[in-house]
Amino acid sequence: MLIIFIVIFTPHSASGYLTELSDGNKCQRFMCEYEIRETLTNLIDRISKLEAQQRPAVSAYVRLSETTTLGTSGRVKYNIEITNIGGAYNFEASQFTVPVPGIYIVDVTACVTNSEAMNIDIMKDGLKIGVVRSGSPDYVDCSSASLSIHLDAGDNIWAQRGVPSYSHSLFEGRGWNSFTATLIHAD
Repeated sequence: MLIIFIVIFTPHSASGYLTELSDGNKCQRFMCEYEIRETLTNLIDRISKLEAQQRPAVSAYVRLSETTTLGTSGRVKYNIEITNIGGAYNFEASQFTVPVPGIYIVDVTACVTNSEAMNIDIMKDGLKIGVVRSGSPDYVDCSSASLSIHLDAGDNIWAQRGVPSYSHSLFEGRGWNSFTATLIHAD
């Protein structure tokens, strides 16, 4: 909260009733004090409105701690929290639940062993919105996909093994298998 202290010194005129403002205008002391008080009240109201418009920061960055085997269309169960500002990533549900509507950057990185292709689908409430393809001769061992997407409060985002996928494991030997979601502009 921003606190502003303003000390006002007003010189008395010979009659004691006229005061000169900084803009050169002269007014009766009571009116000058009233105008200053009104100006301060308006400034405090404007500051309060600006503070009310601020939204909380939201950012989750989670990863796997070890090589992990996934079942058919199994969710990736990240188990290490790097950041979870706003607490939007739920480890039990293995998903990010959007707390503030707005535009988010979602990034998923997947690493597999050589020659074992795997798709990791990026899901939003059961619909595929992106895919990471890793591990075939056409792709490298670690790949990532980034999305810029508008999400509503309550939307759920997660990563899961897609089909077709030949590999069943996300390999931690060549990089980090990770999930990131960050609010970049709130509605």
